[in-house]
Amino acid sequence: APCGHKLRRQFELIKRIADGECSHRCEICQNAKEQSEAEARGWGLLGAAPTRDVNYRTYRHSCGHEQMIARSNMQSGRFNCEACGQGWASAPSYIYCMRFTLPGQAPVVKLGFSRNPQSRLNYQLKRRPDLQAEILHSVAVPTGHKALCAEKQMHATLKRDHPGSMIAPEIYAPWLRVRSEIYSADLEPVILDMLDTLPLLPDA
Repeated sequence: APCGHKLRRQFELIKRIADGECSHRCEICQNAKEQSEAEARGWGLLGAAPTRDVNYRTYRHSCGHEQMIARSNMQSGRFNCEACGQGWASAPSYIYCMRFTLPGQAPVVKLGFSRNPQSRLNYQLKRRPDLQAEILHSVAVPTGHKALCAEKQMHATLKRDHPGSMIAPEIYAPWLRVRSEIYSADLEPVILDMLDTLPLLPDA
């Protein structure tokens, strides 16, 4: 294989690869890639998940618990350890500001909170993977509950002080999976300033 590993393949498959009908996949490299994905989240890859479909793997958490998890969820971090996993309220979280460039529209920004803003952006908010979007700033918060309380305070302030900057859902609905709390880009510096002073916000 191009990676240097020796692979056994049926002649018919080799012919299809040579004809460009499909590409080869090195099991050794693939296993190393999936192991690296798991280790990045504190898990170890054990192997296939025989009682689930081909998209699942069996992993062992650093606490010792073994669990079958979809590989896509391991990549995105959208899962908990069933033995020791924290719920969202007690788990560390982030309050973020994101910018979206909607086709044919002026840019908009979103203020929100999530345990994993990058996963939230790519797997939950965007309806189209090619939609231009970026996380402008995120601030770590000790718990999801504190993040929720702070976020509510910030939204209340924005709605009170800048009512004309709230974007109607029908404007962004074709591109974003969210029903509210999207603002025009003129509030971007305001939200970023609020995030910079976030530690000063009192608990609700």
